Amino acid sequence: MGNKFKLLPQLIPLFPENINTFYDVFGGSGVVSTNVVANKTIYNEINLNIVNLYRLFLKYTPEEINERINQYIEEYDLNRQGTDIRQNNPNVKEQRAYYNKNYIKFRKAYNESQQDYLMLYTLTFYSFSNLIRFNQKSQFNMPYGNQCYCDKHYEIIKEWCEALKNKNIIISDKSAFDILENENFESEDFIYLDPPYSNTTAIYNEKRAFGGWTIDDDIKLFALLDRLNEKGIKWGLSNVFRNKGIINHHLIDWSKKYNVIHLNYNYASLGRGNANSDEVYICNYTKEV
Repeated sequence: MGNKFKLLPQLIPLFPENINTFYDVFGGSGVVSTNVVANKTIYNEINLNIVNLYRLFLKYTPEEINERINQYIEEYDLNRQGTDIRQNNPNVKEQRAYYNKNYIKFRKAYNESQQDYLMLYTLTFYSFSNLIRFNQKSQFNMPYGNQCYCDKHYEIIKEWCEALKNKNIIISDKSAFDILENENFESEDFIYLDPPYSNTTAIYNEKRAFGGWTIDDDIKLFALLDRLNEKGIKWGLSNVFRNKGIINHHLIDWSKKYNVIHLNYNYASLGRGNANSDEVYICNYTKEV
């Protein structure tokens, strides 16, 4: 689901009301697009692997997804209970070694498949921190984690399929810059941006991940948002002022001309922040909440 799931109760109330078209230009897991209320939603994500995972919820029923996942679990004898090695139990360590071997075998099978995205989706329940990462050969390479697929995940799948079934949503895989530069936005539209954070070491900042994201990309993005602000188009940007002692000075300086809300949430996923993070929401409009 991505980390934004836990921020939704704080984030979505900050959005404008009566949105015509909602643009989620760095769509990621799609959790914001799925939960926002708008007449039309544009979910955009440049990573085709993520886009195709999102399309699963439109292509299949919850029952079909659940059945396929359980077929893979049975075929490759994947773990059904979790193997937390922090328990310091020798039996757990042995079990983890066994399931790690099976996970590696399953991961290899996916990489040799013709991009079976239900296999990839199943892998995400077992990968470290449930993250997705690919090497330069476009092979999924996340190591084994401590978690597994369970009943609560099936309930979430049902919720997502139901939400998307009743949603007017368009899925695209364009560059965010292409959308911001070329789309004909209207006054009742709203653009939400959750770009890679240039002061973190998250997996999407690695050079192998679409060239990485740098301060230069931030500067280009800020200029486009300034231009949209001049045209009266509403937008909101998620980012961090500080992470692991690194201060995002250029973001802080640029944000002074807009509204800044500090979000009350710290998390510790792979490279995406920690207890010292200062996550903010920057927007070019005011709203009483």
